[in-house]
Amino acid sequence: MSHSTRDPSQANQFPSPSLNSSTHPIAMGQNVSLLCSHENKSLSITYSLFLNTTHLKTKKGEGDPVIFNLPISKASDLGPYKCKAQVNNCSKYSPAFYFSVEEGNRCPACLLVVPIAMTLLVLLAVVLPLACLIPKYKEKLRERVGPRTPRKLTCTRTSVQTKQDAPRTFTMLPLCSKKWPPTSWKPVRIVKLHISILNSASEM
Repeated sequence: MSHSTRDPSQANQFPSPSLNSSTHPIAMGQNVSLLCSHENKSLSITYSLFLNTTHLKTKKGEGDPVIFNLPISKASDLGPYKCKAQVNNCSKYSPAFYFSVEEGNRCPACLLVVPIAMTLLVLLAVVLPLACLIPKYKEKLRERVGPRTPRKLTCTRTSVQTKQDAPRTFTMLPLCSKKWPPTSWKPVRIVKLHISILNSASEM
């Protein structure tokens, strides 16, 4: 029984692929293209793209480079990328590739975040002292003014007694006012006049 073994020279005849990009350097949030190619243009090669150890995409090509399109949205998307070229049982990896970010575009969102953060800090510095001072000001204002007691109405009941053998008492209706008595003599005069008229009528 014969065993087929692969000649080490065959593996050396299949060189490693190359991986590069035409969009370099880049800006964060940009879509980029990675080109994976092999110097052997006559073979049908399966190309696989990896980010670190994570497989991203697989394409087949023959002769022309294979293009992988992907977005760069965070720092971990900058690399390392590797391209794996495989023909039958023979495969090779390309050297690692890293994207670099332009100096002016390392953090485009920071241009908006910094002014917003400064504005929020200024607002907090103004609002927090006011929130502490307003209750103290109201408390001092109440102490200066003093408590307000509502004025209550007072009702007084008066009685008039006639000079007779069996004294009679006439009770007047309660007179209510804020200050008693404002004109107490007027009802009394009317009642006394009415009593004198009744006495003169009974004597007749």
